Amino acid sequence: MRDAETSPVATKSVIIKVMIFPLIVALPLPIPIWMPMWAYGVYFGARELLAGVLDIQGSASDGVARWAHVGGVALGVLAAVLLKSTQEGQREFALEDTSKVASGETDKAQSLTDVARLLEERPDDPELLEAMAGLILMQGEKEKSRDLYLKAIPLFFTNGLPERAAISYLNVLRIFPDIALAARTQMTVAMTLDKLGHHREAIEAFLLVVSHYGKQDVAENALLRAAQIHARHLQDKEASRQLLKVLLTDYPHSSYTTIARDWLAKLDT
Repeated sequence: MRDAETSPVATKSVIIKVMIFPLIVALPLPIPIWMPMWAYGVYFGARELLAGVLDIQGSASDGVARWAHVGGVALGVLAAVLLKSTQEGQREFALEDTSKVASGETDKAQSLTDVARLLEERPDDPELLEAMAGLILMQGEKEKSRDLYLKAIPLFFTNGLPERAAISYLNVLRIFPDIALAARTQMTVAMTLDKLGHHREAIEAFLLVVSHYGKQDVAENALLRAAQIHARHLQDKEASRQLLKVLLTDYPHSSYTTIARDWLAKLDT
């Protein structure tokens, strides 16, 4: 009988399954958060590289796989480049800087250069277009600024950002009060403004549809919606009544005439 010390020990392999969820979306982080993380990353990579070199020379060895760490850092940097997270970071910096130009915290010329360079790579980025429009407006180039705003607004909708589209529209409306987008886009902006609680601006946007696209069916819908906002949110029954009468008079064959008459009846009760 063999001693316990020399007898074979039964071993059991344990397999641990680890699920890894790759993060492929660049997340914008404020400077106070990412700066310490970046600094530690540089420090960690440099420390492991030095320790790895010392291990090779035999100067020091603590059994830690230093080169595995160095490889991990290098792979992370490579992944960031391949996923264009560095470009995304530059974009976030540029957008943040444009918001500081008015207060003088950021140089306007440098900000213009940065945004223009990014727009060459992303000509359909609505946030960059909006930023450039604001910067150019500060230089007094109103026409060019307007064109950029008008290009950005539909792209905000395309990118699923209706609130940003509405805000961008309000910016351009302050400078060009009579401007209107394409009919459907103008209607969508007006409805978004109403949803956000900007009721007077929504009415103004709807009435611009009427003045610019009076011969299209969309104008009838715009009149009805503007009248409803007056009655529901502004408690202005007389203004609502006047718009409904315009709808019934100017568009007697409209599909909205029945609804308009019903609203008039409610207002008169």
